[in-house]
Amino acid sequence: MAFLKSSPNLDQPDIHMTLMESLVDSRFFHFMPGCKIEILKMLQPPTGGRGFLLMPTALQLKSRGRVRLRSRDYQASLIIDPGFLTEHSDVDLLVSSIRLTQAMIKTEPMRKIGAQLDDRKLPGCEDQEYDSDDYWWCYVRHFAATAHHGSGTCKMGPADDATAVVDSRLRVKGIKGLRVADASTMPLVVSANTNAGTIMIAEKAADLIKEDNKH
Repeated sequence: MAFLKSSPNLDQPDIHMTLMESLVDSRFFHFMPGCKIEILKMLQPPTGGRGFLLMPTALQLKSRGRVRLRSRDYQASLIIDPGFLTEHSDVDLLVSSIRLTQAMIKTEPMRKIGAQLDDRKLPGCEDQEYDSDDYWWCYVRHFAATAHHGSGTCKMGPADDATAVVDSRLRVKGIKGLRVADASTMPLVVSANTNAGTIMIAEKAADLIKEDNKH
């Protein structure tokens, strides 16, 4: 895997590229709720074919979702609106990541092994000219999915921040004796692979609990 920048002017990477050394079939994408069967069928690899998967992931997205209470009943399921790709800049970033993938395939090492992109049109985007920005916009809208490291739904913040859920000691505002100690408290989420940050939060939470319960 690699962390890349869509522009050299950026302070931090905004694309996470993963290479998987095998062809994938429709089973790989069953984690994508609502993915049409036509798309899943298209993903079946050619018989006897060999290949690999380059999977770009956009980081530092601008789109924001909402998690709301359905009722006063604590057992009621939440109302979750993830807000995926509501900001056009996020779609543009994913298109840029596809362009970067194309550039990688055209490099000399890739040409030496005969690497070629699968240029079959995605079902639902047949009306768009293949490889145009409009086509890749359509592609992203039909086929983008979230992956791992969900976070940021119970962010830490000061008392006057109406969007904050926990204070600087990870205590839930307005509820005594309750803390949150996971990646959901990150006010600004790290670019990818949140495991180290989550461990740090948990270790800090343990120290805070011990401090607050000294006798």
